[in-house]
Amino acid sequence: MGRYLFITTSRGMNALRKGPYLLALWLAVFMFSVLPANAEPAIKTETLRLDEKQFNVQFIVTGEASEPFEVELEMPGGTRYTHDQFDGKKVLYLDMEGERRWLINEAPAGEYKLHISGTEQAYRVTIKKELRRPDTAWVSPLGTELTAANEPIQLAWRSQGDYDANDRIRFFLRPAGGWQNMLIGEAQLGDGAASLYLPGTLADGEYELFIIADNKTPDGQHIEPDVTLHVQRGVSYDGIRAVHAIPRGDAIELEFEFPRDLEWTVITASFTDGTGSTFLKHAGRQELSEIEQTERTDMQVLRWLLPLNAGAYKGSFQVVFGDYTMSPVMDIPSFELKMRDWSKDEVKWSIETEKTNARQLQVILKLQAKTHVQIVNGSSGILFDQAVAGGEEAEEQIVSVPLAEGDQIIEVLLADQGGAVKLYSKRYLVDYTPPRLTMIQPLSTHERLEGGLASGFADLDSIIIHNGNEITPDASGYFSIEGVGDSLEISVRDSHGNETSYSWQAAGGGWSKALIVIIVINLLLVGGTVTVILIIRKKNLKQP
Repeated sequence: MGRYLFITTSRGMNALRKGPYLLALWLAVFMFSVLPANAEPAIKTETLRLDEKQFNVQFIVTGEASEPFEVELEMPGGTRYTHDQFDGKKVLYLDMEGERRWLINEAPAGEYKLHISGTEQAYRVTIKKELRRPDTAWVSPLGTELTAANEPIQLAWRSQGDYDANDRIRFFLRPAGGWQNMLIGEAQLGDGAASLYLPGTLADGEYELFIIADNKTPDGQHIEPDVTLHVQRGVSYDGIRAVHAIPRGDAIELEFEFPRDLEWTVITASFTDGTGSTFLKHAGRQELSEIEQTERTDMQVLRWLLPLNAGAYKGSFQVVFGDYTMSPVMDIPSFELKMRDWSKDEVKWSIETEKTNARQLQVILKLQAKTHVQIVNGSSGILFDQAVAGGEEAEEQIVSVPLAEGDQIIEVLLADQGGAVKLYSKRYLVDYTPPRLTMIQPLSTHERLEGGLASGFADLDSIIIHNGNEITPDASGYFSIEGVGDSLEISVRDSHGNETSYSWQAAGGGWSKALIVIIVINLLLVGGTVTVILIIRKKNLKQP
């Protein structure tokens, strides 16, 4: 809206009462002041009417001046399109120099309104003569079966309407039971006849003829002449087949055999689930992985892994060749996917810590159903490979696994009968080497310990145990123990659980075991000697 100036003061209103001249002056000022400061674009509506449905209609609005403007289109049903919001499949808006155009693909009969917004200028509205949409009637072959060898197939049709040299008619074949049309030829729409030559790679089999003729619409005119073509030229692809369909839990692993020298680009598969719903899957050749095999060097086995929901499936597949022709439809073995809730299975490890000096590990299994279990050591191979019972009544299964010194990765692979797979893994750093202990004092040759301070060096990841107390060495491995008396007993334990012990006894600082043994022996000798002397003396006293 414009900005307006109003005189509202009491002094101004009193001045108006003083005479007609002041009133006239006030009216002039008011009329001037209410003019908008910024003029709004003018809006003009033109109404057009079509008496019958037409195609490719153009509503053209031309501005005589060079001022900008826009045009909104209102359809007979009330649908309104603006220059920046419209359905491109139904209408198009063209912004051209000095004019705007609305192009309508299919314009129903009725009243149309063009809402023109812009500065004041003269506008001219015209309707460009509609084009008559081309319409094609198929002539031959029609409603029949044909046998094709090496001779071309003669085709005929009639077209009417406004078509031009750019309009084409295209011929497709669809393999019996298939879901894809392959383009095998085309001609100008206005020719009315053509000789259709079959590609050399087209395999023997049964095909249906399908035609699409240009008709000024995006999809064209689809024609199904009800013609079945039996191709018999000795071309086959017997080497292509689906070998296996292996359930892998929430995916199916499909294995295919192909002649190694066969040139193909895409594989498409159609699947039908237990509810009857059908869906398609596609993959390029590079998306399939090759499985090594030595039985036949002229063949290759390719694997295609497809994630799918649980359920039973039937399937078939086709292969697209380099010239865009396709193989006949071939079956995929039926399969069923069953999902497993792995949270109901338990896998426990007897050793939880990563560092250990154990020579054996126990894997404890409590499974919800019979499962194939494989335990693998990354460095030494398969350690366990067999089925393990499961269920609520089944007891825990304990599997003992040997450990070797070094970095060990132990993997437990569970696979159920439905192909579901679950992997558990754990890393162990196994070390059997006792920790290093280098004493500074007291050494075994020291008779006494000066100052009551024992010290030395140990491995950085170890602890020193003295009288039940744990002592951690510093960053260099150095440690010290205060208040040591005439004896010392310490142990050094590393992070793997290995231990090294050290003991020391001061000279004369107590009774050693060897000294005690010597004293006992001497006492026995002395006691024995005294006893013998006493016995001899006693015998001598008894003699007369």
